Amino acid sequence: MIVSAAHSPYKNINIMATSDETLWFGLPIYEILIPAIAWLVIIAHHGILIKSHVFSLKQHIGKAPSVYSFFAQVRIGWVKQNHLTGQAAANSTRDYLRVLLFYTGNSVVLSTLAAGYCATSLVPNGSPTDHLLTTKLGVISVLFLIIFLIMVYAVRYGTHFHMMMNVRHINGLPVSNHLRIIEIVYHKSHFFFSTGQRMHFLLVPAFAWLLSAWVLLAATPVYMFLMQQYEDVSWMEEDIAQLQAKGTPDAGEKDEQELPLLGQGGAASALAVQNKV
Repeated sequence: MIVSAAHSPYKNINIMATSDETLWFGLPIYEILIPAIAWLVIIAHHGILIKSHVFSLKQHIGKAPSVYSFFAQVRIGWVKQNHLTGQAAANSTRDYLRVLLFYTGNSVVLSTLAAGYCATSLVPNGSPTDHLLTTKLGVISVLFLIIFLIMVYAVRYGTHFHMMMNVRHINGLPVSNHLRIIEIVYHKSHFFFSTGQRMHFLLVPAFAWLLSAWVLLAATPVYMFLMQQYEDVSWMEEDIAQLQAKGTPDAGEKDEQELPLLGQGGAASALAVQNKV
């Protein structure tokens, strides 16, 4: 006897269905709990970075970790040594701008592509799984868009920094007596550049989540490890300490070297510039 599908006793059975106790908003519990916990951990980690002044605009102050303070001092030293050096300064800053523009252009293109996939995946009357996929693609698109906006700011201040390195006078006043202005513009550009760089790491868990919640769970420790390695510059601490302890200042830089190399404050930096010129 042939039984039609309309009269089949098995027509309402879904072999993939689960009980109501395992569903939230039409999705399995793990599809909600795992991403929620993973993203909370990731957000908390970035909060720690902000608290530790890694994202601080004032990386050259005493509160910043010594290595980050040292890198800020390197930028200050570069400005002092290369201001008004003509093509040498122009070539270096132009290469810096090319890096910024590379990240800026790529991020807006990838954000647009992700947004396109997000729009095509939208099913107004679709299942919760369909809406979840749209959400995942939307997160990736928004991340690329945020990176793009951050890099736009880096390009803006990087462009000003590029031009200022070979400006001799402003309103009849010598810029060499106020190099601190160029330094803080460079710091600001670098702040947005380094922030955008760190934002790229968020794409690791975002793409993992696109595959499945379980892949996101496995990728979260990988993300934490990558970020830890990116921020770990303790291998330089000993050499920096030796540079500070044994470094011999040049004759023309003794006044500047009398100030602490690490954690030098903004006021002290400005005073060093004035003493040198």
